[in-house]
Amino acid sequence: HLAWASWMEIVFGNIGPTLQLARRVLSRKASYDARLRAALPLSILGFIDEAEAIVVELVSTNPQHTIINSILAPIVRAGIALASEQPETAIEILNVVAPYELGFIAALAPLYLRAQAYLMQGSVSQAATEFERLLDHRGSDPFSAFYPAALVGAGRAHAMSGNVAASLQAYARFMDGWNAADSDIPLLNQAHEEYKKLLSARTGRSQAG
Repeated sequence: HLAWASWMEIVFGNIGPTLQLARRVLSRKASYDARLRAALPLSILGFIDEAEAIVVELVSTNPQHTIINSILAPIVRAGIALASEQPETAIEILNVVAPYELGFIAALAPLYLRAQAYLMQGSVSQAATEFERLLDHRGSDPFSAFYPAALVGAGRAHAMSGNVAASLQAYARFMDGWNAADSDIPLLNQAHEEYKKLLSARTGRSQAG
């Protein structure tokens, strides 16, 4: 549960709680599942060597383990590639997870990471498509933190591609769902700011026209 919570905290932008949870997991005699899940936020936050060491140890000691080798380890390595600003590598790594990416173990992480890689690469239409795929498959994990974050991601991708209407709609869906959320969540505050800027820019262009 601590490891799953660390995914939620990193996606929502809560850096301190993310590190605290990941460290708590790794300080215990945790299972391979918990250790690899804790390694993902570590990789995203730049603790690349530590995350890679966890992957190497578990892959080398479990060479035939499908969940480790075909789902969780590639997810962590995709996070490492993104932290290293290598989106093409992340996309390639995530091809391994493709047959399992809509299952409960993956928890929609591969779709989210692939979408982020496309954004980093500048392939905004592909990023938007990947975010929309995630939104269409919420049933894979109804409580996945990647679902609400994908709405913000879709908003960003559509804005970058010039589809302002679709962008505003995605942001609005996110904010409607989080209208009772704590006001200090970084992801929520970022979404509010991006939505206001986009709306202001559209209003300015409309008045100029």
